Amino acid sequence: MIPEVSRKVENSAERSSEKAVRIAFCIDSLDAGGAEKQLASLLTHLMDRGCEIQVYTVWRKGALLPQILDLGIPVYGCFEAHERSFKHALLSVKEKSVGIVRLYRQLRAFNPHLIQAWLPRSQALFMPLAALSGIRIRIANRRGSYSSYRRSLAGKLFLYYLNCLASNTTANSESEFREARQEFGRSRSPLVLVKNGINFVDERARPRSSPPRVVMLANFLSYKGHSDLVQAVALIDRNLRFCIELYGSGPERDKVADLIQALDLNSLVTIYDFTDDPLKVLEQAQLLVLPSHTEGLPNAILEAMAVGLPVVATEVGGVSSLISDGTNGLLVPPGNPEALARAMAFMVQNPELRKRMGDVNREKIVQYRWPIIVQQYERLHRDLVGPAVPE
Repeated sequence: MIPEVSRKVENSAERSSEKAVRIAFCIDSLDAGGAEKQLASLLTHLMDRGCEIQVYTVWRKGALLPQILDLGIPVYGCFEAHERSFKHALLSVKEKSVGIVRLYRQLRAFNPHLIQAWLPRSQALFMPLAALSGIRIRIANRRGSYSSYRRSLAGKLFLYYLNCLASNTTANSESEFREARQEFGRSRSPLVLVKNGINFVDERARPRSSPPRVVMLANFLSYKGHSDLVQAVALIDRNLRFCIELYGSGPERDKVADLIQALDLNSLVTIYDFTDDPLKVLEQAQLLVLPSHTEGLPNAILEAMAVGLPVVATEVGGVSSLISDGTNGLLVPPGNPEALARAMAFMVQNPELRKRMGDVNREKIVQYRWPIIVQQYERLHRDLVGPAVPE
C-alpha cells in the first residue's frame, strides 16, 4: 500500500489561525520543463494559502522566472550564467564558492521551516546547505528524471547519497515510488506519494474531427523519443490523411529536423517553437502522442486528458497510471517505431474510438485537479512542521 497524503480539506478558520509555513523550494532552473511548470503552479496555489516562499536555483534563468517573480516570490541563483553547462559551472571555483556561500547565507537568513528540492542536481547542491543551516525538514521530490542514474553503480551511489541527505521524500507516480522503495528498502527517508496537478478547464477538444492533427508536446531531448516518432510516421501508409505537429525546444531539435528531411516527411511533420499555452494547442488537436523512453507523471498527458484527448504513449514511468491500454489510449513499448506506427495508424482510422477515449480521460482527470494536489502538499507540510508553526 502506497502512503498518500490525506485529502481532508482544512477549513479557512483553521488555516487562518495557523502561522504561515516558510518554505524554500529548490530546482535546477526555471526553464519551461515539466517539473518546472509543476513547481510554478504549486507556488501560485501555496501563495494563495498564505505560505512564505523563496525559490533557490542552480541557474537563475528560464522562461518561468518572470512568472514567479510576479508572484512576489524572491528567486536566488547560485550561477547567473545563461549559456553554461553544469560541468563548466562546477569547474569555475571562484563562481562556485561565491555562489554557494551567498545561498548558504540567504538560507540562514530566511530560516525556513522546511526545504523541498526538485530534481537531482538541485538536491545535491541545496540539501547539504540546508543541513548546514540547521534545517531539519528536507524533502526530496522524486520524478522520472531519476531513471538515468539507475543504470550505473556510480549513479546508484549518487541516488543513495541524495536519499541520505533527505529527511522525507515525495514521489509523483506509483512507479517512481516503487522504484525508490526497491532501491533503498526501508530507508531513513520516509516516502509519500503526491502526484502532479492540472488545472481543470471548460474547453473541450474535438477528437472525432478528421483529418486528425497528432500533437507531441515535449522538449527536444534524446529520451523524449522524437526520432522514434518520425521513424514511425515513415512506416504509416501515406494514403492515410493526418499531420504531425511537434512543439518544443532543446538540443535535439536540429537532429530531428534533419531526420524529417531525410525521410521526406516535411509534408506530414512540422516543428513549432515551444508554446506557453499548451491547452490551446491541444484543444485544436485530435490525438496526443508521447513516445518517451522514460517519464515520471507527464504534464503533456495530464493536459491532453484535461481537454478530452486520447493518447498514444510508451509504457514507461507513471504513464500506465494515467493511461489504460485500450480504454483511454494505447500503450506501446519504448524505442519501438513499428509498434508506435501501428497504434497511431489505428487511432487515425478510428474517430469514434478517439471520441470515446477522450471522454474517459475527461472524467478521469478530475482526481488530478490542483486544489486536491495542493491540499496534499499542505497537509504534508503541516504534518512535518507540526500543528503550531514556530516563529
